[in-house]
Amino acid sequence: MDLNALAKLSAEWGVSVSSMIYRCREVGLISEAAYRRAFQRHSQLAGLGLFHPQPVADYPGEVPKLLTAAVALAGQHGVTLGDLADELRLSPQRIRNLVGWRDEKPVLRLVD
Repeated sequence: MDLNALAKLSAEWGVSVSSMIYRCREVGLISEAAYRRAFQRHSQLAGLGLFHPQPVADYPGEVPKLLTAAVALAGQHGVTLGDLADELRLSPQRIRNLVGWRDEKPVLRLVD
């Protein structure tokens, strides 16, 4: 197993290297022996400080493309974000977060 490649995927996908090793074995991509060796090597490298746990907060998360397209299509047909929020019983802010839209509120900053 290429642990460096898994580390790059870990940073991109927001999944730990150990979880990816486990999943590789679970779906049959690697043998039980390769799984054990990969976990042992990962543990050794982590012990040397070469693998650090990544906090989930650093990962931006996924943005569902179909949901974003559906909300945009509804908007083209006159359905407002407020209408969707009322129908779904969610706040407009929650819907914006779900589809990956940035908050439209201005950010206040202090200037000297």
